[in-house]
Amino acid sequence: MAYQTLDLGTSADDGTGDSLRVGGDKINDNFSELYTLLGNGSILTTGLSVSGAIITLSEAVGTFTTLTPPSADGASLGSAALEWSDLYLYDSSVIYFGINSDITLTHVPDVGLRLKSVATADDKPIVLTLQTGETDIAASDVLGKIEFQAPDEGTGTDAILVAAHIAAISEGDFSASNNATKLSFATGASEAASEKMSLSSAGVLTTSSNIVSGGTITGGGLLTTGGNIVIPNAGTIGSVGDTDAIAISSGGVVTFSATPVFSGDSTFADDVSLTSDAAVLSFGENSEVTLTHVHNVGLTLTHTGTGDNLPVVLQLKSEEDVVVADEVIASLEFAAGDSDGTDGATVAAGIHAIAEGAFSATANATKLVFTTGVSETAAASATAKMTLSSAGLLTIADDFMIKDGGTIGVASTADALTISSAGLLTVKDDLVIKTGGTIGGANDTDLLTLTSAVLTVAGEVVGTGFTGTLDGVLGGGTPAAASVTTLTTTGNIAIPNAGTIGSAGDADSIAIASNGVVTFSQIPVMPANSIDSDEYIDGSIDTAHIADNQITLAKMAGGTDGNLITYDASGDPAFVATGTDGQVLTSAGSGAAPVFETLVAFPSGTRMVFQQTAAPTGWTKDTTAALNDGSLRTTTGTVGTGGTVAFETAFASQAVGGTNGNTGATTLSTAQLPSHTHGFGAPNQTAGLQGGQQGRVGDNGGGSVTGATGGGGSHIHGGSTFSGTAIDLNVKFYDVIIAAKD
Repeated sequence: MAYQTLDLGTSADDGTGDSLRVGGDKINDNFSELYTLLGNGSILTTGLSVSGAIITLSEAVGTFTTLTPPSADGASLGSAALEWSDLYLYDSSVIYFGINSDITLTHVPDVGLRLKSVATADDKPIVLTLQTGETDIAASDVLGKIEFQAPDEGTGTDAILVAAHIAAISEGDFSASNNATKLSFATGASEAASEKMSLSSAGVLTTSSNIVSGGTITGGGLLTTGGNIVIPNAGTIGSVGDTDAIAISSGGVVTFSATPVFSGDSTFADDVSLTSDAAVLSFGENSEVTLTHVHNVGLTLTHTGTGDNLPVVLQLKSEEDVVVADEVIASLEFAAGDSDGTDGATVAAGIHAIAEGAFSATANATKLVFTTGVSETAAASATAKMTLSSAGLLTIADDFMIKDGGTIGVASTADALTISSAGLLTVKDDLVIKTGGTIGGANDTDLLTLTSAVLTVAGEVVGTGFTGTLDGVLGGGTPAAASVTTLTTTGNIAIPNAGTIGSAGDADSIAIASNGVVTFSQIPVMPANSIDSDEYIDGSIDTAHIADNQITLAKMAGGTDGNLITYDASGDPAFVATGTDGQVLTSAGSGAAPVFETLVAFPSGTRMVFQQTAAPTGWTKDTTAALNDGSLRTTTGTVGTGGTVAFETAFASQAVGGTNGNTGATTLSTAQLPSHTHGFGAPNQTAGLQGGQQGRVGDNGGGSVTGATGGGGSHIHGGSTFSGTAIDLNVKFYDVIIAAKD
């Protein structure tokens, strides 16, 4: 019912308002609606109180089917000063985020929670970012952590401690150019979980115990083996209290046992704030899954079920319809709110699930990519520091380190390889390498080469118990006896690079460099006429051993008449192709031989101005009459000619003629005079006799002027006339342009 207002009339007692009965009826209706909505119809609930503009509900009042704000983004649930306590949601309830409800947190009954992006567009992964609000990150600060715990385990003590965790920990002070972070993996045995493996910002994976593998481990550093690091298909990774916290399927899909899922509909236009310490979000009809706030630490996701095999599963799911190769399905990112900004505020570490190929009804091959920052973002697009493929292949971007005395093996032989603290590698069984493979040291990696049935030694072989340098067989030779010092073989003899051959008195009489250059410690003695030019090979005699001015023309190779010798791009002598008569030698620039080319002169018809009487050789003088005794005019337009007067005529010396004399006399009339006046003084005209004296006319000093006269007309002077010869400067010209040859 709508609120009913009493009609009070226009003025007091004017009879225009509601009657007492009608007014009372409206009042009764209004109060009846209030008592029904806020009580039982006759009594108001005791859980409702009003103070000023604040209505307080101290206990349940009425029933709400939908609770919405007055408008989108128009209200908050709780405030910084007034926080809600626990929030209980029904089975399969859903919390929606965003104006388009594009991100959902769904409860999966008796399982956990599912965080999901409902966007169906291409390459729209779901990202869960753990951020710290700390503004000054120092070395060893924890940016974010995921902990695994069974706090309700009945045996207590160790069983209820944090059994495992994954943490992003800073490796140094964060700055504008540094956000070095490692991922720390911790597990517990009879303890709170402690670090057992870490992935550094440089991509170095360090473990505190053995790594057991059934395949191949490939690292970017020192360790390479023929096996993989794998767990069984559908195997799990976890803690003592929750051994299958992480499960990896045969297709490489990683599943968390505590999947974040919400169910049930509830709409909030903006933030949901649970600001009381230890606040809990409960999911499911039985509230068996909870998300609990841990003061100054983070959140704890718990499965409260006490039955056997009831893990907590956290699942990051993308709703993208078409997943193709290299698309990010989901990411777990670690970032800090560092006050220095730039690198310090970017994603510092991440774990990303990336498709290895197009998804289909029979394929979902996915790899896990681990990224860590140094001075970079560690988002999914960053360079991977470690990758676990769908086939279980673990690829590491840098060194792979295990503990001192640690072992690497396969499922049936866990200690196939053992590495001591000094770096000594011990192989438990036979060592088999590929055909054509090599064995060597740091300074000579191919010291031994093994082919189908031949062992090739690149360096010196030192034997024991015999006289000489080798006791055995080389090539097809005969085994040397222990007392034989002469080595006879039908095969090649190879010594180390820069190795020597000599006698007892001069052990290095012959030295052979890595490039095959043979050096004698003494001048070799050759039979007479035993070496001629036919025996020389390229590089066998260098310039250092040829005296100056010793090669004559007769000793040079013959060539074609007219050829020139140059050097090609490799520095070797080469011939310049013979040109023809009249051609000139033109450089082709660095790295190319010069060539003979015909000299390109001015093209026929080119016209030029020369300051000489006769035309140069190859040119013809233009004797057109119109061009004689003219001037040159530069133009930027179309050239042409003009003018009629010869240059010398126009600028020849000429006298000015005329008749000398005076003009005739002219008398100006009044009308021809300029208008003007004349000033004069007025006389004193008072006369009389005084005292018997005769009076006089005097000037009393007053001034006056005549009337204006003159008409300001014109007049002429008659007389002589002027005459002379006109000067015609219409000089004929011939247009030219100014141009520069290319």
